[in-house]
Amino acid sequence: SFTLVGGGQTFSDAKQRSARSGSRNTRFVDYVTPGELEPMIAGSDIVLGVFGKTEKTQMVIPNKVFQAMAVGRAVISCESPAIRELFTDRENIITVPAGDPAGLAQAVESLRRDAPLRERIARNGCSLVRNGYSPASVARRFLDILVEEGIM
Repeated sequence: SFTLVGGGQTFSDAKQRSARSGSRNTRFVDYVTPGELEPMIAGSDIVLGVFGKTEKTQMVIPNKVFQAMAVGRAVISCESPAIRELFTDRENIITVPAGDPAGLAQAVESLRRDAPLRERIARNGCSLVRNGYSPASVARRFLDILVEEGIM
């Protein structure tokens, strides 16, 4: 089953398409507070990142990717320069080409069928995020850059 959360640009269209298709395994939630989102992520097996073909999608890593990894969930997102900068496909994330619904479906099915792969991706992602991208780690790196650049 799938729970899609948020009110993004394509949310209402996805909701309508799901209703037209007769899907009974997809739930749409317009908005949740951060306190409500945490248990939703923790209760999932797989978390989806972003998949669009926009310029923004290629340049960002959404917070939900870090949040999902931090609580030990496997993440699937589109291939992008931003994702490749920090993550490695099939090591700590699963990537698919942007705008490729068949690729996304295949990735979801692969992680659903292969529990050891799903658990390894989740464990590696969790370790990477907790050790390298915690607020303290990011702040330390930022301060190091400021010192290296002579700003501090």
